[in-house]
Amino acid sequence: MNVLITGGNRGLGFEFIKVFSETGNNVTTIIRSESAKKIIEEYFPKCTILLSDITNYTDLSKLDFFKNNSVDILINNAGKASYGVSVKDSESSEIEKQFKVHCLGAFNVTKVAYSSLARSKNPIIINISSRLGSMSRNAEGEFTGKGFSYGYRIGKGAQNMLTQCLSQELGVKGFKVCALHPGRLLTSSGATDAHMTPYESAKKVYNLIVKKQIENGGYYCVETGSMSW
Repeated sequence: MNVLITGGNRGLGFEFIKVFSETGNNVTTIIRSESAKKIIEEYFPKCTILLSDITNYTDLSKLDFFKNNSVDILINNAGKASYGVSVKDSESSEIEKQFKVHCLGAFNVTKVAYSSLARSKNPIIINISSRLGSMSRNAEGEFTGKGFSYGYRIGKGAQNMLTQCLSQELGVKGFKVCALHPGRLLTSSGATDAHMTPYESAKKVYNLIVKKQIENGGYYCVETGSMSW
């Protein structure tokens, strides 16, 4: 399979590259900086590296990779931690940054990669979401008082709507588009109840794909299965 992963230089993205590479797939990653490129080149010399800012569509559209290459799986993984857990300590600029990375970034990459995905017999788009992006779980008060940021929840909530829009448009064309919560990961910005390594999560996502357990329009958690929007 030809796999495209955004944000592959660290955390879950890094482990995605590892898992898909060690299982014999052709892996390409989009990263922002030369320092990130050096990390990928050191650990994954066979990985194709594209330098671009996913929040800048003009920048992405200049990449020659998408003119002739096909992509079977796009994993919109790039993201960033946020701050501001109350209306007093949250900044509109931070919320805008979160929206640009998690929603607009995923949109831009999907748009620029569309022709490459259309060349695949079974194109899959996975937007790496979060339980915090679930409108129903937020409405039920699951995260009230737990210190999760305005910006991150809004960014992931917007990304979930993007997933729904894409799944409804592209599903009839043979695409599978879904949102996926990778679990409570043991990272520097992980939740206090984190318990799973990024590699374990990446492996679970890989298994969901190869076992064909992902359906168009789904919202999944690697720990519990389907989630409510």
